[in-house]
Amino acid sequence: MVRGLAQKLILSITVIVIIVLAAFGIINARQQQSQILNSMILGADQLSKGITSATWHLMLADNRQSAYR
Repeated sequence: MVRGLAQKLILSITVIVIIVLAAFGIINARQQQSQILNSMILGADQLSKGITSATWHLMLADNRQSAYR
């Protein structure tokens, strides 16, 4: 009786721990994916603004060859 109860308890705790770890793993993966996507969007936005600013300043200086490059 005691042996059967101990085995059931160990099995139950093991299953609960596995479920909790899986849930945290899924949540962690989703958060990382969101952070990576936000970083990519920020980088693309900064690159776009940099290109726009450089082109603007080259056109103000009437340096068309450099602006077209």
